Amino acid sequence: MAVINIGQGYTQLEEFAAALIMPMMSNRKYQELHTSVFNYTHIIALEGKIEAGKEERRLAIKRGDVDQRGRSKIDVIADGAWSKRSYKTNHNALSGVTEKAKSRKAFTSERNSRLKTGGGEEEKIVDSPNPDVEVLLGKPHIVEWCSENLHSTFPRLCESNKTRSPFSESDNFAESMKSPATHISNYLNNEEGKFFEKEEINETIVKSTKCDTESKDFKPKVYDLSISKYDSPKQPLLASFPKNKNKRAFNSKLYKHFNWIEYSIVKDQVYCFVCRHFTSTNEPQFERTFLNKGFNCWQKQAESFKYHAKTNYHKLNFEKYTMFLNLKCNKSYSSVASGIIHSRKKEVEDNRQHVYYLLKTTLYLAKQGIPFRGHDESKESSNRGNYIELLNMFCDDNVKLKLESRYGHYTSPEYQNDCIKIIASITRSNIIQQISPIGAFSILVDETKDTSKKEQLSFVIRFVDNEFNVFEKALGCYHMVKCNASALSQEIQKIVIENNLDINKCIAQCYDGASVMSGVFSGVQKRIADVVPKAIFVHCYAHRLNLCLIHSIQNNSIVVNFFDTVQSLYKYLMNGHTRYEIFMKVQEDKNLKAIHLEQLVETRWSYWHTSLQKIKMRITEILDVLKVLTVQDDQPAKALGLLKEVSTFRFVLVLHIMEKLLEAIHCLSCELQNPKILLPSSYGSSRFNKKRINNPKIRCNLGITVEEEQERNTRLRRKLQPSKKLEEYYVMSTTGKCESIKSLKVKNFKSEVFYCCIDRFLQQLNERFSEKSKDLFKLFEIFDVTSNNFFNPNCPHLIFFTNHYSYFQFNESKMLSEFPSAKSLILKKNITNLNLSDIISCLKDFPVAFSETLKIISLVLTLPISTASNERFFSSLKRVKSYIRSTMGDERLSDLLVVSVEKEEANKINLNDAVDSFSKLKIRRYPLM
Repeated sequence: MAVINIGQGYTQLEEFAAALIMPMMSNRKYQELHTSVFNYTHIIALEGKIEAGKEERRLAIKRGDVDQRGRSKIDVIADGAWSKRSYKTNHNALSGVTEKAKSRKAFTSERNSRLKTGGGEEEKIVDSPNPDVEVLLGKPHIVEWCSENLHSTFPRLCESNKTRSPFSESDNFAESMKSPATHISNYLNNEEGKFFEKEEINETIVKSTKCDTESKDFKPKVYDLSISKYDSPKQPLLASFPKNKNKRAFNSKLYKHFNWIEYSIVKDQVYCFVCRHFTSTNEPQFERTFLNKGFNCWQKQAESFKYHAKTNYHKLNFEKYTMFLNLKCNKSYSSVASGIIHSRKKEVEDNRQHVYYLLKTTLYLAKQGIPFRGHDESKESSNRGNYIELLNMFCDDNVKLKLESRYGHYTSPEYQNDCIKIIASITRSNIIQQISPIGAFSILVDETKDTSKKEQLSFVIRFVDNEFNVFEKALGCYHMVKCNASALSQEIQKIVIENNLDINKCIAQCYDGASVMSGVFSGVQKRIADVVPKAIFVHCYAHRLNLCLIHSIQNNSIVVNFFDTVQSLYKYLMNGHTRYEIFMKVQEDKNLKAIHLEQLVETRWSYWHTSLQKIKMRITEILDVLKVLTVQDDQPAKALGLLKEVSTFRFVLVLHIMEKLLEAIHCLSCELQNPKILLPSSYGSSRFNKKRINNPKIRCNLGITVEEEQERNTRLRRKLQPSKKLEEYYVMSTTGKCESIKSLKVKNFKSEVFYCCIDRFLQQLNERFSEKSKDLFKLFEIFDVTSNNFFNPNCPHLIFFTNHYSYFQFNESKMLSEFPSAKSLILKKNITNLNLSDIISCLKDFPVAFSETLKIISLVLTLPISTASNERFFSSLKRVKSYIRSTMGDERLSDLLVVSVEKEEANKINLNDAVDSFSKLKIRRYPLM
């Protein structure tokens, strides 16, 4: 089919097949297929001409181009092409048709309707019939021929002659150009006949001069036969058929055996329906009886019908008729064209099904954080990787055949990246679409090193949806070659643009306390603020609290030594398999729940409290294990040192003190890690913890009830003096002395350890939780029912807030009317412990009435608190990019992390839409749409 369409033949097809190393058909087979394709194409082209003729007739009636009998007048426009034999006998070009219409025959109606033609300067009207024009135009029409090359021949069509021309009216010309140059209007006669009565047709056969019955273009125009192929064969049933001179008549029972015959009452003859309407004018016609002469030899009618049915041209025409009926019924096998369409549709469905399974497998592996590729993915390998093995396990047979093919399996790493990219991009789009119509968002950024020692920047946005739910969603991680403020700020702006976010709607930015991020003069927050002045900087509250804890104990040697001992205890018991098993066995023997000690990590601040809590719960079992390890372990000295240190009263007392102190701030630490926490709540929680820790009763009654007593190991009671023999030497070890008894008093521990840590911690809280944007945060008083500014529209803090975020165009006059109504509505609810969530639940049901109030609330909810979501993102980073996947590309890593972290959004993906996106990503070998 493709070779025929591009005008090539059998030789070119043979060369093409040889280049593809594929078997080739014979020349005879090629010619047969070529003929079949021509016949099918001819039918389809004829259908188009018929539809165009109907449309032309409709437009002619609409324009009013109708004669007195209601017959439409259609303009036929010829392009004036020239050919060698145009002006002789065959007239096989349109210029020949016009020449023929001009010089020899120009008649279109059995009632002497006239075709106007031009010859020289005078207009001639020829009344001679023209059967050739009759065939082209069907029933009588007034036809006007024109051509750019024939203006001299048809001066009446030129603009200079002031006569009607298709080119003089642009609308008529445009409408006429919609159809083919030659209209086959005889197929329209059934519908056109509605405009005149049958009684007007009193001539059954068109009379013509020089009408040769052997002309292959001639078909008898008998009104009681079928007009077009859209009709059914005319098979009238009469009481008695007329008899010939031999007293024989037509037998109507033959209709059942030969459904293709049709009988003319006027002519008393039988014709073949399929040969009349499906004989090609280009084909030689060997027998004319059933085509145009008519059959009336009634004594041998059955034998003649059988003989005609066996002829090759009748079989060919009947095959065309069958295909025409199938096409008319919209059957998929009706024609070559529809067969090709059906075949392509089936191919597209199979290809889409294959890509559907690929994307489904990609989605599963990406959500679970499972590796895709295997060490050996060849067909001989027993394990070809999770991606291919999962496809082979759960896909159908068609997909398995695709996977085994040389091309089009789409399982290579490049196509895997395409699938991952599509899934991740749709996930990001689902996240962006959730942002409320206000469009406000905050950016949260943090950095870390991955397994391959690359610096990765995690990008998270905080926003509010239409239901005022707060979300913190990750958009990916990005490899940073340079980590200076300029590179980081440019990368952040680039990420915002790539995700179709408006950077002017960024209201805040949240980072950790690193100087490159929080620098006032040239840090990232200052560079972003230069672009978006309203984007305030919020130092991560969770990082602040962690820094307060670290800096409050780092200058106290007793506490520092204590945490060093705790860390050494974890490494000694948890990292050795034998020691770990002994520790688990001791707990099991005492019927206790197995507890694992936890490591102290500076970035995981919640582990500090849980680590001390677990040591306190299992202090007795830890001592028992250390006693056993002093004898059985391969490092008895280390076990003995830890045993002596942990068994001291000082260690137990510091453990008790620090566990109580960390417990007081543990709730705040966990609350600050909640991604849905609001800034007013975090601001209030930090102030509450300050008051709680600074309370004198808490200081005195924080759980320290042990009595003052001396340390059990006090073997040296005399005053310690260094040996005189060591005066000239530098002593690097102890000489058996211990601290004085006075320093071991509990009250001194309270003042030197406990109170010291509390004071340092409060000092750090005051320094690190003092907001430079305090004026902006005072807006929270509007939503505090205990404040005098509760829903006060004239509050100065509200004015400052609206001026700062003037980009969102607050309506001050509307706020003056909304605030009193909102206040009365909320107070009528009689809600105890009213908070911002309760206010939102009361007002969100009236989005139009309280539009400005809800806009302010949306901005307040969008303000960030901490970068804990970024830390959780880094936890997934270590799981996805492990040491066995350290060579993963940066873009693939970012896409996999987005799908792995944002599983809820990835589950909403419509895989059929993902297949469409996959097909549009680049040109594919096989069609998908």
